[in-house]
Amino acid sequence: MKQKYIEQIRAFNRYYTQVLGLLNKGILDGDLGISEVRVMREIYFNTAVRPTEVAATLGLDKGFLSRILKRFEKLGLTIRKKSGEDNRSSVISLTDLGRSTYEKINRDSDIQIENLFSDLSEQNLKTVIRSMNTIDSLLHHRNNHAIIDPVIIRPIEERDNEALAALIRTVFEEFGAPQEGSVYDDPRTNQLYQLFQDVNAEYWIVESNHVILGGCGFYPTIGLPPSCAEIVKFYLSDQLRGNGVGQYLLKMIEERAKKAGYKQLYLESFEVFQGAVTMYEKLEYKHLDSSIGDSGHYATTIHMLKDIF
Repeated sequence: MKQKYIEQIRAFNRYYTQVLGLLNKGILDGDLGISEVRVMREIYFNTAVRPTEVAATLGLDKGFLSRILKRFEKLGLTIRKKSGEDNRSSVISLTDLGRSTYEKINRDSDIQIENLFSDLSEQNLKTVIRSMNTIDSLLHHRNNHAIIDPVIIRPIEERDNEALAALIRTVFEEFGAPQEGSVYDDPRTNQLYQLFQDVNAEYWIVESNHVILGGCGFYPTIGLPPSCAEIVKFYLSDQLRGNGVGQYLLKMIEERAKKAGYKQLYLESFEVFQGAVTMYEKLEYKHLDSSIGDSGHYATTIHMLKDIF
């Protein structure tokens, strides 16, 4: 690499870390540093996680992580228990104080980013996001030796209706999922933008090079308790499966549903979507004996629920 490229990258890193206040001892004038907040985030989204899994995900030295976790326990932010699968290992979860601490940091971070970019036009914001996605994709390509075009995750727009409906039905056909009594023959699938104008619902699109590659949302399905929303229309094209985009998207939707005031998330699926079901189980969705609510999709055979409070 040319020295001028190295200098430009390092100059940008110095600028952005200063803008975000990462040079301070604690993030957002708090007592936790950036490494500690990243560890806390992993535990928040992966309840009862092993320290080795956190270290592997974040690329942290195990000794350094051990010191962070000891500090968390001292501050009452985490609790350590024996693993139900192997009594020789332990799993870590956040306490109520730990969860509320992370949620405050997360809210403050949202406000910080909103203030930082508040003067940019919508077009300039999209340019920033595309540039970030390009960097992320190129570095991902380096680590995984596979070409993955930059993706954008954005709210649904009316122009997405036709392409999104086609994608969903293509996935059903690909896996041989039931086409009657499901999303496939639901007329609302053709008008998803209109459906998600409900103030208590959100839907987000995954797009690359102006092509829709997937999406996911939450919706207050009729018959569900007021504090429970349904994870809906979560489908990805084969180009995105297996590279972490799906899990990232679902976790993002969970977080946004929680911000919207929901305490539980319900979902429906089929055995043929085994890869997705395995991911739900890993993210602590629990199997139910039967469906709840009235989605109108009577053919579904898998019904799951997760507490997010």
